[in-house]
Amino acid sequence: MFLYLLFFLVLFHRAILLSGSPLSPLSLVRDPVYYGHQVAKLVNCSPELQHLHLLNCLRDTSLEKLLNAQLRVPEFTTAFGPSVDGVIIDVGTAAESSRTNSQSSEKNNSLDIRST
Repeated sequence: MFLYLLFFLVLFHRAILLSGSPLSPLSLVRDPVYYGHQVAKLVNCSPELQHLHLLNCLRDTSLEKLLNAQLRVPEFTTAFGPSVDGVIIDVGTAAESSRTNSQSSEKNNSLDIRST
């Protein structure tokens, strides 16, 4: 047992614990098309191009150029992440998930005091 613990102490010095849902309201991108057009402008792709041509232009852009594009994003939000598009994430599913998460957090935050 001691050798087992020693083995893990040598390999791991710190850990980060993360939790949350990718469908929580704070993790969803509010307007992904807007941020896509911002990136397109910054890497010299015309946002007025048809969808397929814009995608091809962005795909032909170097990774370095894409990573160097500086977007203006409101604090505590993200420009890239999950978004409710109605195709991959159904609007009804996302709303239900958000409602269920908020109800369960309300239950967990409330104190149940009963006299016994």
